[in-house]
Amino acid sequence: MFRHSYKLIRLRAPLRQFGRGVLCFGILQPAGLSAWADDFTVAPTIGFQETYTSNSGGNGATSTADLVTQVTPAVSLDETGPWSSITLNYSPTYNKYDFHTSPDRIDQNFNSTVSVTPSEEHLKIDFAAYASEEGATPNSNTISNNLLIATNNRVLFYAGSVIPHFSQRFGDVATIEAYYRLKSSNTSDQSVRAPGSASLSNDSLQQDPEIIIGSGDSFGRLSAQADFDHSNTTASGAGGASSNDRYTLGGQYHLTYDYSLTGSVGYQRIHYAATTGSSAYTNEGLTWNAGIAITPDPTKSLSVSYGLQEGIYVPTVKLSYSIGPRTSIVGSYIVTIQNELEAALQNLQYLAYDSVGNPIDSRTGLPFSLLNQSFGSQNVLFRDKPAQLSLVHQLERSAITLRLLYDARSAVSGPPSTETVSQVDIGYNRQLSDKTTASFDLGYTRNVFGGLSVTGGSQDTLLNASVSFFWTLSSTATISVTGTFFEPLSNAATAGTASNQVVLGFRKQL
Repeated sequence: MFRHSYKLIRLRAPLRQFGRGVLCFGILQPAGLSAWADDFTVAPTIGFQETYTSNSGGNGATSTADLVTQVTPAVSLDETGPWSSITLNYSPTYNKYDFHTSPDRIDQNFNSTVSVTPSEEHLKIDFAAYASEEGATPNSNTISNNLLIATNNRVLFYAGSVIPHFSQRFGDVATIEAYYRLKSSNTSDQSVRAPGSASLSNDSLQQDPEIIIGSGDSFGRLSAQADFDHSNTTASGAGGASSNDRYTLGGQYHLTYDYSLTGSVGYQRIHYAATTGSSAYTNEGLTWNAGIAITPDPTKSLSVSYGLQEGIYVPTVKLSYSIGPRTSIVGSYIVTIQNELEAALQNLQYLAYDSVGNPIDSRTGLPFSLLNQSFGSQNVLFRDKPAQLSLVHQLERSAITLRLLYDARSAVSGPPSTETVSQVDIGYNRQLSDKTTASFDLGYTRNVFGGLSVTGGSQDTLLNASVSFFWTLSSTATISVTGTFFEPLSNAATAGTASNQVVLGFRKQL
């Protein structure tokens, strides 16, 4: 019988702003295994909010005011060790409508990322999971500020992925990287459907093995790689089963340290099975692209290319540039064919966290969402052409964020239709004192619908604004006040109703 000696390890987490706090505790650990205890944090909190909304029914023909009492128990877990890192947050919210204009309910909110490295040189496994309530109709949520979603207008989105990544280097000659991406997504429709309209409840399971064979440093200025990728998706509901085979030979030639030429040639076959209300879609044939990449240093990169991808000739642009020590800009234009479940899985890879542990989109720094809320929940196959640009400028005690978005969608199965959205969002936050922080957000959105099947009524132009104040009462308690204004400006009969919302919140670390 083996015996281990144990020692008491005392751990203390750094203070987390706005309610995610400090928990000190002791654990028993076998002697000699202290490397596993680099940083381990468990932070339980409890939050209370009283929300006044002028429009508890959402964007309907009439507005009804209500007070909503919200209780949010939450727990976060963070661990960083030599072979693993974990970030997990779960914060369900119980909503009680004090004037009974809507049924009481529980909103789910969960996000987590886990990375395990059994072999630093060869094997890494990444896990991710996310669940949240989203609005079924377009622009039910503002970009940076969540309005209270009407009970009859909700869709529960959740997605998860497991991605083992194996790599092997053969000296300076070649490298091999192998991925097996297992991804699952689901939408649970909790909204009220019009008679005869399709439900938004769908689920999918995607398996995506990929092998990349690349050249080593011995090739000098030339780098080349062969990419073999096959994904297969099974789905229920309107999502539809699909497959995507992609075989590409690409290369990059460095003219100088900063400039290089890029190009690729390959073959791709995309197939989506027929679903209720839409026909099957298949596209296969040659793919190619040619372009230039500019990378003066690791903080600055720009790549521009043009070619035949997914059946059409399109440009592709990716930009990530640090203008100075306090200013950065990120932009992209990438054309894809996908349905809503695939879009959710694609967005999951951009789940990241800010300095206080809130989930953000790594491309923009804005709050993370699986769904492109500008279009709402959809059950069609579409070609997506998003162009987005984000600018962040950090001052000594404040930060300014500017986000520009133009996105055009067109249905590729079923009746021809198009939909576009133009969006501008400006955010500003400032630390007023050691215990007080303020933020302001202003957004403008214009949607143009050309017949694409979208749940609910159309809203052509919208304006949203919000202002928030946070006070730190003590090392374990914070209080906040947020006011939000959401106004449809269109003269259309289906434009909807304005929403005014004031939230008084209190959060306590346990």
